[in-house]
Amino acid sequence: TWRHVKCPRCGKDARRETDTMDTFVDSSWYFARFTAPWANDPTDPKAATEWLPVDQYIGGIEHAILHLLYSRFFTRAMRETGHVDLAEPFRGLFTQGMVVHETYRVGGASNGRWLAPSEVRLEDADGKRRAFEIATGEEAVIGPLEKMSKSKKNTVSPEEITDGYGADTARWFMLSDSPPERDVEWTDEG
Repeated sequence: TWRHVKCPRCGKDARRETDTMDTFVDSSWYFARFTAPWANDPTDPKAATEWLPVDQYIGGIEHAILHLLYSRFFTRAMRETGHVDLAEPFRGLFTQGMVVHETYRVGGASNGRWLAPSEVRLEDADGKRRAFEIATGEEAVIGPLEKMSKSKKNTVSPEEITDGYGADTARWFMLSDSPPERDVEWTDEG
């Protein structure tokens, strides 16, 4: 079977580990580990008491919601096991807005396909914006502003932005476009 194999080093019977955990497990208690990164045990309760809770947690809203929930669960479990002595992992929470971009789609809802901004030519005729697929000339539907998503192809390449405008300009745009709690509407027009 998949679980029972020969050890690749010595050739003896071995059993594969099946107790696999998602990456959120690691990201749900790292703040406690960082208080004593060279300790042999998962945490040093004395160091954790000195350094925790974290003063300010900053993250995107979708990430923050589940991450904070898991971190709270882990903190309570670690409190029960004596690894930390605190009830809540973070004193403050600041959630950032999303980076959003309009979507482009050709074909119908069931058989259509998404287009990346780089695959679209935009035109403004008589005050109406229209989009066309560059490769085929087919008219595309301009969708709403949505969070950037690989599945909807409404992302922009960081390399293209930095190659075209420079890294400092891209950073300045991201930091100055809007208050951090509001969504940032990505546009090449500035």
